[in-house]
Amino acid sequence: MPISKRIISLFFRARLWLGKKRFVSLRPSVVRVSETRIIKGPCESAEFEGLEHVAQYTSIPIPKVHRTYCYIGLFFLSNTDFQMTEELLITLSLKRRSKLIFWAKVFLFPASRCCDLSLLHIKHNPGVMSGPGVGFEFPAQEVSWLTRDVLLFANSIGATSKELHFLYELHPKFAVFPTYPIILPFKLTDQEVTDFYARSKATPIPGVPTFDARRVVDGQRKITVFKPLPPTSVGKKFELRNKVVGVYDKGKPGSVVETEQWIVDAQTGEVYSTVASSAFYVAQGNWGGPKGPATLNFPPPQGRKPDAVHTIQTTTETAQLYRLNGDYNPLHATPEPGQKMGFGGIIIHGLFSWNASAHAVLEAFGRSDPKNFKEFQARFASPVRPGDKLAIEMWRTGDVTDGFEEIRFVVNNQKGQAVLSNGRALIKVKELDPKL
Repeated sequence: MPISKRIISLFFRARLWLGKKRFVSLRPSVVRVSETRIIKGPCESAEFEGLEHVAQYTSIPIPKVHRTYCYIGLFFLSNTDFQMTEELLITLSLKRRSKLIFWAKVFLFPASRCCDLSLLHIKHNPGVMSGPGVGFEFPAQEVSWLTRDVLLFANSIGATSKELHFLYELHPKFAVFPTYPIILPFKLTDQEVTDFYARSKATPIPGVPTFDARRVVDGQRKITVFKPLPPTSVGKKFELRNKVVGVYDKGKPGSVVETEQWIVDAQTGEVYSTVASSAFYVAQGNWGGPKGPATLNFPPPQGRKPDAVHTIQTTTETAQLYRLNGDYNPLHATPEPGQKMGFGGIIIHGLFSWNASAHAVLEAFGRSDPKNFKEFQARFASPVRPGDKLAIEMWRTGDVTDGFEEIRFVVNNQKGQAVLSNGRALIKVKELDPKL
């Protein structure tokens, strides 16, 4: 082995030894998506210091450096509570100076299984994230909130007087409902009503047609919570970091724009949550773009009655209340936009149903304790209209990882039509106390 490679190897091994001594737990700062478990996300160059932290749960020899590519046996993290029970092999692509942009195919193994990871081979593949607009990063935006904002959010998604820790700011266990980060891309720092259309078209995506924000609806959302938000952002600076994952041409029905968003402490770089989102631009397709990959489905168990059912009766005011969180799309306030889009009039925010379902799942299986909430996702299947009655049917799967059980769910309206499908959550299940 050349002397230069020996020096590099010794240098990194020394850093890893220090990491083992200094850190006990790791947490990824990125999101796993799709069947192939592709991980992607930008990190500041300073975060490459994460080499100190890696490999305390694996014996993979590291690193091997070839030109600008660095192969690492485990990946970077922020040093907060996350117990690794899987061994990951990741390929990182290092850009000079400012950022570490990486993607990887991840092979997951239970911690108890003996694995010969030396047999695995993963190589750099620039085509994994190719396509129009892919990789484009929107400018980072500051986000902020007050205690009254999180109180309003909890009220608007159905929190009840039995859950004062979400509704009363002086409660000893007062907490932000864990899906609140989903509203921050709409709200940003504003405490006043904003122009939804103007904000939506502020930053064009290179290589992609300019879509009409007046004809957009939600496609699918997935949130992963790494750390709970404080009741107010006062005294700290938080940023929304947003990146395009894919832009897909679905023909006559329209186009899909997929993004990943991070709520980050701007001073420390610590990631609080990540959200994978898709927006569907109605009747704005046929521009020659890629059709996009098939999505991973999570159907409810067949032949089993749900383990829990929760009903929600919406009203003509449901959307008017929810929009005060910062989502001021006129589609949910006045009938004209919905009539032009073929909905017949006002429809309720898809994210109302999404967040209300998250509340129902946590209440049913996690005793409404935000510490028992890790991940939540659902696909928007059909619109909800004011006055619709929703039934959230939930199933336990028995599939437990790190103490969090996978819950499947579907949300139907009074006609039996699914309004949310592909429902999946990771909840630390707590049996209900019979005294409550």
